[in-house]
Amino acid sequence: MENRYFSEIAKRYIQETGKKALVLTHRIELCKQTSNMLCEFGVNNKIINSKVKELPDQADFTCFVAMVETLNNRLNDGLDISDVGLVIIDEAHYNSFRKLFKHFEKCIILGVTATPLSSNIKLPMYENYDELIVGNSINSLIESGFLSKATTYSFDVSLRSLRIGINGDYTVRSSELLYGNYSMLRKACYMLMSKNQKARRH
Repeated sequence: MENRYFSEIAKRYIQETGKKALVLTHRIELCKQTSNMLCEFGVNNKIINSKVKELPDQADFTCFVAMVETLNNRLNDGLDISDVGLVIIDEAHYNSFRKLFKHFEKCIILGVTATPLSSNIKLPMYENYDELIVGNSINSLIESGFLSKATTYSFDVSLRSLRIGINGDYTVRSSELLYGNYSMLRKACYMLMSKNQKARRH
């Protein structure tokens, strides 16, 4: 959901200022998802990955997407990204992004996160951000007609098998093992069947 919001922000910023935007993520999966979402919003973007050493075609793009470590290495190697005015940081509560701020001191820095508390208590977010902007609540969006009221189905599931990686998230591997096993898929199918049966009754 977050990348839909900041994709629209990036689009409007580019249209109104004529400058470029940069979106930073901390995982390759998020990098690809963000690039695809920007394309859906009509924002012509390029992913800066480990294979990108130079950007001779950067005039063809209005936005760049990169993982923090990859971009940091490229910038330290002399990569030049010109005319960036807005830097959007996805999952901004992680502190790995701080090392890049020196490269974009004249840019607008927008941190986006559903967890507005730093992953490191010794590195509070107020040291890097001037203002906290809180979006509308889900209830208010439902009342305004922007969202449908959800019907929720749930099972009690033990999360003890999940493992936390170095970035503070559950590892992809442990998540796949838990949510991709037969028992979990059967529960998901049961919920879908229950939902369809209720819909037919109405």
